[in-house]
Amino acid sequence: MYQAPAVSARRYFLDGLAQGELRYQFDPVSGKAVFFPREVAPSGRLGGLEWRVSKGRGVIYSFTEVFRRDEMYNVVLVDLDEGFRVMSTIPGAQPRSLRIGQAVQAGFDVCAGEQRLVFEVLS
Repeated sequence: MYQAPAVSARRYFLDGLAQGELRYQFDPVSGKAVFFPREVAPSGRLGGLEWRVSKGRGVIYSFTEVFRRDEMYNVVLVDLDEGFRVMSTIPGAQPRSLRIGQAVQAGFDVCAGEQRLVFEVLS
């Protein structure tokens, strides 16, 4: 029988953010990164995933800019160098300045009392 983990995959991921780490899982059977954190590997193995820490470097896969009243914010999909994709934002990016394929680096900030993943464009 499979022993339930002491800490859920989601909690371990969120604890990593609180410590300034972008944690992801790796499935050694498929040889691929796994994201969003889960208890069961895509290969179907219970407990068969390894935890790793991303270097946070990637490129913009897609983005949208949302204009609401007097504010603008963006939502980006970033392909990380380790082989997984995340959704986030690039705070402070000027309107119409983002481009698909731009290099970005992960960072962290606090929103509503929780540490969150954000990105900045590399020059």
